[in-house]
Order: sequence, then C-alpha cells, then structure tokens
Amino acid sequence: MYPWESKELIELKAIRENVSKMWNHTELELTRVNKAFILDELKQLSELINETVVGIDTEMDRLVKRDCAVFKNYTCSHCEGDKIYICDPCMDKQFEDMEKIDAPK
Repeated sequence: MYPWESKELIELKAIRENVSKMWNHTELELTRVNKAFILDELKQLSELINETVVGIDTEMDRLVKRDCAVFKNYTCSHCEGDKIYICDPCMDKQFEDMEKIDAPK
C-alpha cells in the first residue's frame, strides 16, 4: 500500500485479489480428487465470495454516506425514470423566484 492510494483503490485491490483467489479454485484439476477435497474447495470458494460481497457492500455503504454528504445543502432536482420532479421546498423557492421576475415594476 502506498501513501497516495485512496480508500477506494485499496478496497478495489482487495476485491480483485479475492476474485483472483476464487478463479484459482476453479482452475484445479478435479479428475483425480475425492469428494472431501471438492467439498473443501467449495467451502473455501463460498467463504471468499461471501467476504467479497460483504466488502463490496461495506464500501458501497461508506461511499453512499460520503457522496450524499456532498449534496446535503441541496434539496432535490431528482430524476426518477423518465420523469423529473422537484421537491416541495424547491418548488416553493422556484415559485417565489418567478413571482419576483413577474412582479409589476
């Protein structure tokens, strides 16, 4: 790990390492192994997948918290499917701004 590496890069490296380990478990020569060996490999593979999914979920939760905090001063202007809507506080502010523009002089 280098001092310039971001938390995201470190997490992506860990995820890539786990996926690589999973791939290694699938590349074994299985024609001459017994059932116990295969079951052990499947258990290890399952643990790696679970660890990776938990790591992805944890990182996604952290990034959602971080990224939504950037926009905490904004109220909306949100896209939902093909419809765009504006929340009530922003709609009220937009209406007030329009009244100022349209007000008689």
